[in-house]
Amino acid sequence: MLYKHSIVNAQIRKMISYSIPVFIVLSMLFSIFIQTPDFNNSYTVIIESVVMIFLSLFFLREVLLLQQVTILHQFPMFWISVGVLFYYTGNLIIEGMLNYMVNHSMELARRAYMISYIFKYLLFCLFIIGAFCDRPFTFAIKKRNR
Repeated sequence: MLYKHSIVNAQIRKMISYSIPVFIVLSMLFSIFIQTPDFNNSYTVIIESVVMIFLSLFFLREVLLLQQVTILHQFPMFWISVGVLFYYTGNLIIEGMLNYMVNHSMELARRAYMISYIFKYLLFCLFIIGAFCDRPFTFAIKKRNR
C-alpha cells in the first residue's frame, strides 16, 4: 500500500491493488496444499521478495526518470525504498535456499538465518534515516542559540 500511494504509473497502482488479495489467497493455498505449516514456507517468501524488489526498483526508476525530487537524500521514500530493496534481496537469497540448507546441513541453515539479521537491522536503520531525513536539524541550532 505504501507504493500504491507513491507510484505515479496507473497500471502499476492497479497491479498493486489486485496483487494484495491475490497474494493473501496464494499464501493460504500454499500453506494448505504445497508447503504445510511444518515446513518453512519459502515459496511464498520468494514471491513476496520478488514483488517487493520489483516495486522498489520501479519506484526508484520512476523517481529518477520523472525527477520528482530535487534532493534525493532528503526524500524519505528513497531511504525506505532502498531499505526494502536491500532487505528483500537478502531475504530472497537466504529464505529461498533455507529449505535446501535445512535438509542438507542444519548448521549451515542456522548460520544463513543469522545473516538475515544483518538485512533486518539495515532495513530498520534505513527506515530511521527515512523518518528523520525530511526534517531539517534545526532543533540543534535552536538549542545552541538559547
